[in-house]
Amino acid sequence: MTVPSKYQDLTSVIKERITLALRYFIELGEKHILAQMWAPFQIGRHHMLETLDQPFVYDPKFTLLHQYREATKKYIFILDDKTEPMDICGRVFRHKLPEWTPNVQYYSPREYQRLSHALTYNVCGTMALPVFEPNGQSCVGVLELILTSQKINYALEADKMCKALEAVNLRSSNVVDSSYFQIYNESGEQALADILELLSKVCESNKLPLAQTWVPCRHRSVVASGGGFDESCGGSRMGQVCMSITDVSAFYVVDAHMWGFREACVEHHLQKGQGVAGRAFETRSSSFCENITHFSKTEYPLVHYARLFGLVASFAICLRSSYTGDDDYILEFFLPTYMIDHKDHQRIVDSLLTSVRQCSTSLKLASGEEIGEDGISFKNIISSANGDVPNSEEGRRPVVERCIQPPEAKYKTAPISLPREEIEKQFGRTMKEAAKNLNVGLSTLKCRCKDHGISEWQGPNFRKRKSNGSHSKQININEADNIAMRDSLSINRGKCSDSNTLTIKAEYGDDLIKFHLPISLATFEAIETEICDRFMLVPATYKLKYLDEVKEWILMTSDQDMRDCIKSSKLINSTALRLRVLRLT
Repeated sequence: MTVPSKYQDLTSVIKERITLALRYFIELGEKHILAQMWAPFQIGRHHMLETLDQPFVYDPKFTLLHQYREATKKYIFILDDKTEPMDICGRVFRHKLPEWTPNVQYYSPREYQRLSHALTYNVCGTMALPVFEPNGQSCVGVLELILTSQKINYALEADKMCKALEAVNLRSSNVVDSSYFQIYNESGEQALADILELLSKVCESNKLPLAQTWVPCRHRSVVASGGGFDESCGGSRMGQVCMSITDVSAFYVVDAHMWGFREACVEHHLQKGQGVAGRAFETRSSSFCENITHFSKTEYPLVHYARLFGLVASFAICLRSSYTGDDDYILEFFLPTYMIDHKDHQRIVDSLLTSVRQCSTSLKLASGEEIGEDGISFKNIISSANGDVPNSEEGRRPVVERCIQPPEAKYKTAPISLPREEIEKQFGRTMKEAAKNLNVGLSTLKCRCKDHGISEWQGPNFRKRKSNGSHSKQININEADNIAMRDSLSINRGKCSDSNTLTIKAEYGDDLIKFHLPISLATFEAIETEICDRFMLVPATYKLKYLDEVKEWILMTSDQDMRDCIKSSKLINSTALRLRVLRLT
């Protein structure tokens, strides 16, 4: 691992260009995001990565993003350690390939060193892109994009950032390369037609949620191994062959919920040995894993999406068609999520192999072996970071690798999938009771409600509140403990012109502003955002105090302080909350 040559001479130039690129990126319409640069530096023989004193930009309406930026400035990642870097930015700099996740909560602390701070400041979606110097020979840093919402597709954001970098004579790697092409000929079309027929038959007969086809990448583009012009696709490392699903259209989706996972696959490439499909490609045979969520991000780049969409068991087989000769097609099947028994797995896989044998005489195992009448055998292997794959031959019968989690695995259980129907059955109970009945934690229930678009929890008092026509609100699932705050918001409703609006007066020096917020949005963060906009302040450069019932100014830093402020106003029969803004010295 080395830093760019003459990096000290390039530092000021690169920083200026990154600053301009981030400005262009924001001008392209990006909002609700923190973008920051991580640059390498050297102390003695040690190479490290940091974001301190590097360019960044964020949406001032989101104070949590600024707070997270302040927290990340304290981190330094060592690059010359033999072990895998303990953060997304370190891995991206080392491998010179982009990495992203729908939600950082799917990382382990060893994979994302800043996890505790990310959870504290509500960081969810994250993407890191390598940045290459103008001559295209070295990686000069990593640009990290951070969101406070969960995100599945990053192609648009990556494309905008690539354009912004190109405008300042820098470059990065595209997530989905628009330069790919497909080879349309009669032989290829016939092979894909046979594959599609096989996928549809297998999915329908076995009630599989999703099946898709991977192929070795056929297109060429400018990327990333070393940052130069390389005869490889945007997802491969130097000298390695990777797979993509953008070159083919043979896939079959039964469960509409899985479209998001399918879209995520389009944005990813798999190296040989990565995931179940990568293992099948490497052995030119079959591979099976009873729980793909046990893979690490390096072992299976799509593992976070598998956890998000509740996918567990997967089977893949590498086939060749008599129509296209030596072309490899890796068919990947995802088993129903309710199947956890080994016998069920064996039955499904036997059915898959039978379908492959009977559906079309043109499809054969890429290894050249025949799929016998007696089916296949399972061979247990341990999923490990070294990616070792055992010999795929056991006699003359194709072997299915069965990946199992070692005792010391980072993830002991897969994320729990909660269908919306099961959640709705718990309406009428408190969230704590519902979580207990569903055998999940309260935070997990809140996350699943958010995933299903359930913005408010219908608790035991829901019908009563709805029927009496009062101003009381349902409990927000992200603020289940804010009942007191919501109740106290009813102060002096008779004196207010709008019973659903809270009046707030804030003073800053000689200036006084008055504004209104809907009760459902009256949080500490919302008030901070409004004050920033009105007084044109930078977040984290001031503090807030409120006037309590004994006329003392009390520091406000959280929603709990907000609730105390409302209670104080209620005690003195005030029609508005009084706040004071003080600049930090």
